[in-house]
Amino acid sequence: MTADFGPRPVAPLPLEPPPGPMREGRRRRRERNNDKDPERVAAKTRKARIHRWVGIVVALGIAGVAIVPITLWSRHSSTYVTSRNAAVKGSITHVGSQINGVLASVEVEAGQRVEAGQVLARFDDHQLQARLSRATTLLTEAMAHSASARTRIDATEAQRLEAQFRRDQRAPLARTGAISSDEMRAAETRLQTAEAMTRTAIAEHRASDAEVSTAKAEVALARADLDVSVIRAPAEGRVVRRISEPGASVVPGQPILDILIGEEVWVEAWIDQARLSQVAVGNPAKVTVSSFPGRSFHGTVASIGVSTDFELPEAAVPQSRKERMRTSPVVPVRVRLEEREGLLPGLSAVVAIQRADTKRVETNRTRTQ
Repeated sequence: MTADFGPRPVAPLPLEPPPGPMREGRRRRRERNNDKDPERVAAKTRKARIHRWVGIVVALGIAGVAIVPITLWSRHSSTYVTSRNAAVKGSITHVGSQINGVLASVEVEAGQRVEAGQVLARFDDHQLQARLSRATTLLTEAMAHSASARTRIDATEAQRLEAQFRRDQRAPLARTGAISSDEMRAAETRLQTAEAMTRTAIAEHRASDAEVSTAKAEVALARADLDVSVIRAPAEGRVVRRISEPGASVVPGQPILDILIGEEVWVEAWIDQARLSQVAVGNPAKVTVSSFPGRSFHGTVASIGVSTDFELPEAAVPQSRKERMRTSPVVPVRVRLEEREGLLPGLSAVVAIQRADTKRVETNRTRTQ
């Protein structure tokens, strides 16, 4: 059997793709497009219109969602001067020491309410007690010296009066020669000696009186230091924080506690210099705080600052120049609140102040009505 190595016939390539799902789908779409049935054409037209109107409505809705906030913001900006650089403030005072010493105890806790004069802290007073005891002893000795000097004054004054009486008694006798001149000189000498002793006693009494005054001052100072060794609340309020703890060495002026004095709080809002002319004292203001969502606190502008933040420490402003998007100067505005329940110093706030020109327009409108 011989092998056939001759050329073999080549099968022709298909000119169209084999039938399948994609080809069938295209065929059906061509049939639908070529379909001239009026009902189908009308249905297609209605469907296209519905799709077109739905698209228009969706586009208008999207535009409305974008336009309404912009319109409201524009209206709000034309009516109010808004500051997000604001915070609730209160009269927080540093309660410190007037003497050097070591704290023995701190008798209040943060958040505790205190009354005026209530004991807040105490110093170790052993040295102060010893100092008062020593000053009291010195005062007693000085008063004894003063009393002794007073007694000597009385004694020398009696001697002077007696010597003067004897001198005056001998003077006529000396003129008539009834007594010798030596006796007269002796009487004069005794009088002069008594007068000198009286002057000395008076000087000693004055010196002892000065010692008494000095000792009294030392006693008063020791008692004052002992009194201020007990730190008391200057007024009614609440303890914000304890700064120093028992055992700490404290110097004059060093704070021991921070106390919120009273119940009054206000809001300090920092306004951009470009909008400062639109703010005036007495303008109504609305304050919102993130701690109270949905609640507004109403108030009025109580005062406007006299300098920008460029003249103040960075800590004085809630948002410093480095943290703000705009670095232009801002001016503090104080808003007095009509109600302040729940507000605490340090809470961040958003303040909307009614513009001064808008307020004048509304006032004129009210008068016209």
